Amino acid sequence: MRCLTLANVLRELGAEISFVCREHPGQLCDLIAQRGFGVHRLPLALDGVSHLPGHAGWLGASWQADAEQTRQIIQDLGGTADVLVVDHYAIDHRWETALRPSAARILAIDDLADRVHDCDILLD
Repeated sequence: MRCLTLANVLRELGAEISFVCREHPGQLCDLIAQRGFGVHRLPLALDGVSHLPGHAGWLGASWQADAEQTRQIIQDLGGTADVLVVDHYAIDHRWETALRPSAARILAIDDLADRVHDCDILLD
């Protein structure tokens, strides 16, 4: 919901917004689309991730697979995002570093402060 709120404000300022969401139970893809935003849905790929520590298993795929799928979507949308907003407890500096070539700037939202980030802006 916080990304949807941010997206609404950025759209009012003229930004073009797209969401990348994995199809977890309870995901908000339909609501995001109803609000007029593009939504790129990633399938759950839980094999091999349930053993991961902490929040890492919540991603629904390995961070490497998630980063590659996200990179491909950005590529398909034009190659580089002006700002990539990251809001997931399982994403850290490894994912962000992998996506750095695909984004001019990275904004990470982190209210836990329990992992290292590779971002230009850190929002707590």
